[in-house]
Amino acid sequence: MKRVLGIAVFLILVALVSLRAEGRRNPSFLLQLAGSHNSIYPDTAVWKVGEPVRVIVTMTNQTKRDVHYTLTNPGMDWEMAVRDSGGNPVGETDWFRQMKEDRKNGSFIVARNFFGTLRPNQQAQDVIEVQMFYDLSRAGNYSIQVQRALPDVAKDPIKSNRLALTITP
Repeated sequence: MKRVLGIAVFLILVALVSLRAEGRRNPSFLLQLAGSHNSIYPDTAVWKVGEPVRVIVTMTNQTKRDVHYTLTNPGMDWEMAVRDSGGNPVGETDWFRQMKEDRKNGSFIVARNFFGTLRPNQQAQDVIEVQMFYDLSRAGNYSIQVQRALPDVAKDPIKSNRLALTITP
């Protein structure tokens, strides 16, 4: 009897941990990254050194309610994790560091002022020029993942897929 009870408790704990992990992934609202049309080859994430490196973020609302969002400045709208081939963080540009410092001091650059609503099953896209915020001036392999807080959808920020970027000489 004790063995059956122990197995039952174990299975309940596994189920609770699984449900908690499922809630963190939040499959009801998706962020998907892709290379943009300005990459070297269609449907790839390959650019030449010095070219604008644009990625497209697609937001998909799979919830049963409207989700409101704003687009003001890509550097502030999206938290970006840009890494080199060794998994090390890529340095921020001087411009981005200054922008973040200005924001701490109460100044904020608004590059656009868009308020949107995604109804259930709708999508919207945003474009980020990554090289404006992170130093991609050297050829190599990089990766980027973005995340965004959407309190109407989840308590934790929602993360995108990790997109591999290649910068060629």
